[in-house]
Amino acid sequence: MVWLLILSSGQGASSADIGLIKQNCDVQKKAADCFQYAYYLEKNNTLNDSLQYYEFACKKNHYKACNNIGLIYIKKGEKTKSKDYFVQSCAGKYNRACINLGIWESKYGKKTEAGKFFELACDGLEALGCFYLGIFYEKEDQIKKAKEAYIRGCNLNELENCLKVGLFELAEGKKKEAQQRFLNMCERSLARPCRYLAYSYLKDTQNKKAKFYFEKSCDLLDAAACLVLGEQYLFDKMVEDAQKYLKLSCDLHNEKACQLLKTSNDLKVKK
Repeated sequence: MVWLLILSSGQGASSADIGLIKQNCDVQKKAADCFQYAYYLEKNNTLNDSLQYYEFACKKNHYKACNNIGLIYIKKGEKTKSKDYFVQSCAGKYNRACINLGIWESKYGKKTEAGKFFELACDGLEALGCFYLGIFYEKEDQIKKAKEAYIRGCNLNELENCLKVGLFELAEGKKKEAQQRFLNMCERSLARPCRYLAYSYLKDTQNKKAKFYFEKSCDLLDAAACLVLGEQYLFDKMVEDAQKYLKLSCDLHNEKACQLLKTSNDLKVKK
C-alpha cells in the first residue's frame, strides 16, 4: 500500500498576516495560530522550526497539529516517533490521522491491525478511510466486506469508492447497474468513469457508444482513453487521426503513447 501523506492545511494567510499569527501564538498561546504558523514554516521548508510550533499546538489538543508532526517524522525517517503522534491524533478523533495510522501499520507494524484504523476513519465519515478499508479487506480475500466498505465510501460521494463499486457490479454480472453508476459520474465531467463506461460498452461490442465515451474521457484529459483512441485509429490505418490522440496522450505523460507516436511518424514518412 502506498503511503498517503495527508497534509491538513492551515487556513491560508498572506505574508502580512504571518507576523500577527506568530504573535498570537507566542503571546496569547492560541493553538490555532500556532498550528497555522507551523504550517507556514513547513511550507517554507523550515521543518525543525515548524515542529516547535506544531508541538505546542498538539499539547493543547490541536489534533491536526499532532498528525502533521507524525508526517514530518516520516519525512525525517523517524518511524517510531511518527506513530506516537498518529495515535494521539487518531485518539482525538482526527480521522485522517487514523488513516495514516492504518498505513503506518501496513508498512511498518502489524498488517492485520491496519483495518481497525481504516474502519475508525470510515466510521467517522472519512471516505478515504472507507476506500483503504476496502483495499484492506480485498487483500484479506474478504470480498463481501470490501464491497460494503466501498459502498459506504461511495455514499459519501467519493470517486474512487464509487468506481470500485461499479467494478464489483460488473464482476457480479450487474452490467446495467454498473453502467448507470459510471454514467452518473461521467455526466459530472469525471474522466475515468467515462473511460470505464466506454470499456463496458466495448465488451458488449457497442462500438459507437464506446467510442463516444472514450472521446469524452479523452476530452477530459484522461491519457488512457486518448491512447485507446490512438491505437484504434492506428489499427484502422488512419495515421493522422491516430497521431492526434497519441499526441494528446503523450502530452499527458503516457509513455506508451509517446512511443507509438514516434512509430506512427516513421510510418508516415515511409508512406
